[in-house]
Amino acid sequence: MPRDVTKYCGTVLQVSVHDSYHHNCDDGCRCVRFLFMIEHVMPLCLTISWVYTVAMLVQSIVYEKEQRLKEVIVSRLCDRLILRSHLTAQCVRVRARN
Repeated sequence: MPRDVTKYCGTVLQVSVHDSYHHNCDDGCRCVRFLFMIEHVMPLCLTISWVYTVAMLVQSIVYEKEQRLKEVIVSRLCDRLILRSHLTAQCVRVRARN
């Protein structure tokens, strides 16, 4: 059952059961058209902002994991180089003794 509500622009709005705004004024009433537009645009804006927030969160998590992976690769590469140089030095020492 719709009820009449007077808004700032001085026109009468009918608010239905689903809180949908329908205007009963001339086309010059900007307030009612603005409310009608916002009613349909706001969910889209909220959805886009939510998707952007989630995308930025995922991007930061992926970047952090990439940096950790690079650190692990570098540390293991350094460990291998140190191990190889140590083994090479030992082989040279053994051959030098013989």
